[in-house]
Amino acid sequence: MTIQLHPLISKFIQFAMAGGVGTAVQYVILILLVNHLDINAVLASSIGFLLGALVNYNLSYFWVFKSDKSHKETSVKFLITASLGFLLNFFLMFSLVEVFKLDYLF
Repeated sequence: MTIQLHPLISKFIQFAMAGGVGTAVQYVILILLVNHLDINAVLASSIGFLLGALVNYNLSYFWVFKSDKSHKETSVKFLITASLGFLLNFFLMFSLVEVFKLDYLF
């Protein structure tokens, strides 16, 4: 028995899965860099964010949306959105870890 989902719901699930994989990459990189290479949590989170965003972009481009547009056209939109996310990630990590002295995994 096959369950047929509405195409929009199916696309949303794929989008959420791509985001989940990107987030998992960010956390794995963060934990590895902090725990095994003794890198500052704010820097490690920033590096993890960039690598997670790269994974997310590729999954979205090739799998979720199966885009036929050029990378030049799609990457600009993605970079603008990801830049805002990067800045938010940086300032939250800096504030929570460096200013409020919370654990970096919080």
